[in-house]
Amino acid sequence: MAEDIRKNMLDISPDINSISAISKLNAINSYLFGEKGFTGNKEDFFDTDNSYINRVIDTGLGIPITLSVIYIFLARRLNMPVFGVNLPGHFIIKYMDENDEFFIDPFNQGIIVSRPEAADFIRNLGMTDEEFEKIPYLNIAEDKDIVLRMLRNLSDIYRKKNDEVKVGQIERLMLSMV
Repeated sequence: MAEDIRKNMLDISPDINSISAISKLNAINSYLFGEKGFTGNKEDFFDTDNSYINRVIDTGLGIPITLSVIYIFLARRLNMPVFGVNLPGHFIIKYMDENDEFFIDPFNQGIIVSRPEAADFIRNLGMTDEEFEKIPYLNIAEDKDIVLRMLRNLSDIYRKKNDEVKVGQIERLMLSMV
């Protein structure tokens, strides 16, 4: 997939380094959400398939964090500085280089927003400005934190399904990571 995106970028310019950050992000979005049809599973958000990367790749349906992880994998293969961002109740991506900072929401077809727009989104969750300033919501999440959040999501889903065997397996895996 990364090679397909790289080829699409080469159609923009033979020198990929000369392509603007926003054009590169738009090339990923066009490929992932247009050509490949990836989308957020809004009809069955808590389906366990949404939490397994291999199933998301097979079905094209996922939740914010799994769609973000796929996006991050692809962008990093293209040498783009992208990182996960743990928002309350949602997960997005940050693109950040020496000149630009954008936030991408793969669950919503890769919509790209500026830092002030991302901050407004968080404030609209009912947070006061004081709370927002105290908690660094738009900071980069470490890869380990992303994996742990994915496992917590999966554990919660299996707990709601009363599958204690799966909950136990996932919780042991989480403990091994701490």
